[in-house]
Amino acid sequence: MSANVNNYHNLLINGTISGTIDTANGIERGALLISTNSKFEDRLRSKPTPKDIRFEDIEQFMRKSGFEVKVGNDNAHYCFLYRLELSSGPRSVKASVAKPHRSGEGVKIPYIKNILKAVDEIREFANE
Repeated sequence: MSANVNNYHNLLINGTISGTIDTANGIERGALLISTNSKFEDRLRSKPTPKDIRFEDIEQFMRKSGFEVKVGNDNAHYCFLYRLELSSGPRSVKASVAKPHRSGEGVKIPYIKNILKAVDEIREFANE
């Protein structure tokens, strides 16, 4: 990675910037807005994993984190996709979530863990 990309990733990890950046080595899209999502993320990571996390909150968290939202044909399954375009090749991370059928139900714990895994993968990539 070039110095520009490393600098970008340092800003990304600190929650300073978001959006798209052009570098001499390629284009990177999406940025984790860690500072704005940190309280909600702390709640997601708390033990035991909360069972009352609303789907709307998950969707907002993922959008603010730079993920694109793809809705399945059944309107019940959502795929959150994070794409990076680098000179070394494209990279994408995805997390799938099933929207609860009843409005008062929380997102199931395996989906919350799936979301946190995707966010961790992006941070890991940013630290490379």
